[in-house]
Order: sequence, then structure tokens, then C-alpha cells
Amino acid sequence: VSLFYTSVANTLLFMAMNPLWAAVFGFLFLGERVARRTLLALLASVASMLVIFLPVILGSKGAEKYTKEELLVGNCMALVTGMSMAAFITIVRYAGKIAPEGNMIVVSALGVLLPLLLCSTVAGQDILPHGVQPMWQFVCGVVMGSACKTALFLALSIAPALMPGPEAGLIMLLEVLLGPLWVGLAYGLIPSMWTFIGGGILLISLAMHELSTPRPEASERADEEKGDDP
Repeated sequence: VSLFYTSVANTLLFMAMNPLWAAVFGFLFLGERVARRTLLALLASVASMLVIFLPVILGSKGAEKYTKEELLVGNCMALVTGMSMAAFITIVRYAGKIAPEGNMIVVSALGVLLPLLLCSTVAGQDILPHGVQPMWQFVCGVVMGSACKTALFLALSIAPALMPGPEAGLIMLLEVLLGPLWVGLAYGLIPSMWTFIGGGILLISLAMHELSTPRPEASERADEEKGDDP
């Protein structure tokens, strides 16, 4: 819905804020404190998203086709989408704590049925394409889309139970970087300089975050050394 009322750049920018919301929700509802390294990575990721999308938003020539009311609706919908993704991550993490034996994959699969029914109702008779030639392109799109969405929900059902929500959200931001790169490889479209700069900031922040994350073996070894001290 957001894409009908605001630009793609605006939509992606507000959706990319989901790691921040995951950190807020985790603190408010799960009592999880954000590690300093994760907080720094979050700030760097926000900076990278601004570097990528702000030039597009400020230099957009198509913004005048939207009214202020439409922009407000579109931006709010994108913001709600990012918050919903963060809420889902928080719920999965909470469920992993109170019921680790529960099967969140089944829950995610059932959760897909509701938007499917809603989209089918809104689309009505136009749910299938008309006059698409060749038809195999539509079939390939359906198969690839189904595979990607399946992998997405499987990962989102497993990862938040094994790692903090903000970190899961940070890794999801790689989609913003990898999407233009895949399009560039497929169609020969070169991403903008801002995409390369913002992507570099994002990759460096994620790499530094992972390198600074203490490993379980190192933590156990440090505990043992403390126990051996007189």
C-alpha cells in the first residue's frame, strides 16, 4: 500500500528502520539491553540508509505527483511495516524463551494465509495476469517469489530465537545492498555512487560488529581463568 502513496526510496528507508524498533521492543517487552557494539552498529546502519536513500528522496522529480496527504499515508504505512517486522522478531524471540519446544515455523506458515486472503479479496478477478506473453515469465516469477518468501519466513522463524532481535534486523538490511547489486548483474544497471558508499558503511559496520562479538568459547575460557585466580 505504501508504494501507491509515496516513493520507493521513502518506503525502503522507513522499512529499514526495523532494527531500531527491534531494539526498542526488546528493551520494553523483554528487558533486553542493547550491547554497546550493537548500538554503534545500529547507528552506523541508520547512517548508511540515509546515505543511500536521502539523495534519491531529495533529488526525486516525481514527488510532486503525490499530495501531502498521500505522502503522509504512504510514509506511515512504510513506518508501520518496519515496526511490524520488528514486532514479529520480538514475538519470535519471546516465544523462543517461554516455549523453546514450540514450532514457530508452523505459526509463520499460518500467518501467511491471512495476507493471502486479504490480497485475493482486494485483487478480485485481477489476481491472475491478462495478456502476459510469454507466460513462462509469470510462472518463473511466482516460483521464485514463493521460494524467496519461504526462505524469508523460515529464517525469521528461527534466527530471532537464537540471536538478539537488533542483530537479526541488522543482517536483514543486507537486502537493501544486495538488491541493487543483483539487479545490476542481471540487467547491467550500475548502482549510484551513494549506494556504494552506503553499502560500504553497512558492510564495514556489520563486519566490525561480528568481529567484536565475543565467542562462547572465549567467554567460557575467560570464566575458567577467573575461577582459577586466587
